[in-house]
Amino acid sequence: MTTSVMPQSLNPGNEQAQFWGSASADQPGNYNYAGIKNPVIDALVQQIIRAPNREQLVLRTRVLDRLLRAGYYQIPTYGKGENWFAYWNMYHQPKVKPKLSSGIDYWWSDAGQAQKVTQYLRQK
Repeated sequence: MTTSVMPQSLNPGNEQAQFWGSASADQPGNYNYAGIKNPVIDALVQQIIRAPNREQLVLRTRVLDRLLRAGYYQIPTYGKGENWFAYWNMYHQPKVKPKLSSGIDYWWSDAGQAQKVTQYLRQK
């Protein structure tokens, strides 16, 4: 058993074969850690890659999700639709972030607030 974060794009494609495809199960360096070898999943991944439009891509990706859940290949450990971060109030982020960003890469420090934090820590 291993823990892993497998981020997905809003447009699933070729990478799905590396995550779930039979061919990648035995190849070093791919992400099919569960060793999934299922011809139905292989066929569905190819359908996802070749989806003719957004509606079909979403539908086929949902079917893949159901197949992966039914196979108990992974144990989901993260269920929140948001990310929580603890930080001192000396840090700021832009109001508009990239769509798939958790925001952790976009920080800057406010010098005035940083001085207040430093003073507070000296009191402890």
